[in-house]
Order: sequence, then structure tokens, then C-alpha cells
Amino acid sequence: MSDLVAHLGAQFKKHFPEKIPDKILIALSGGIDSMALVYAAHSLSKQLNFKLHALTINHNLRGDSTDEAAEINILMQQAKIKHEIISWEEGKNI
Repeated sequence: MSDLVAHLGAQFKKHFPEKIPDKILIALSGGIDSMALVYAAHSLSKQLNFKLHALTINHNLRGDSTDEAAEINILMQQAKIKHEIISWEEGKNI
């Protein structure tokens, strides 16, 4: 994981050469790639002094999507990462 954290830190510094933003939001699907990104960013948040927030959008397209979003939320609580779930309903703006 330390290689990923170092690489992500280098990318943040490359794309934000003046100053790392005070807040960074990461879309979190619960897949391995977005979970790794959130955990790496969480490690960096302390080093680079930014607040991290993760957001999961439950599109309600599968029967178990609500349970999956809740499981992601538990993992984020355990890691002490701010996380919000937004549920989408057809025909409604979010």
C-alpha cells in the first residue's frame, strides 16, 4: 500500500502544484479500485493536510445495492473516514 500512497501523493502534487485542496471528495463504489483509492487518500490526508470525504451513490439498480452501500458505510466508519450515501430514485434530482 505504501507504493500506492506514494504514487497518489506524487499525482496530487503534480495536479495541484500550488496547493493541495483543503477538501477532497472521492466517489466510492465499493469496488477494489475505489476502496484502495480512498484508503490511500486517507493516509495522505494526514501527511498533506486535507479533509477527505467519500461519497457512495446508491442507484437502486440491483436488489442488494442498499445493503452494499451500508457495508461500505461500516467500513468507512471503522476507518474513521467521512462517508455519505446518496440514494437515487428515477425521476428525482439528487
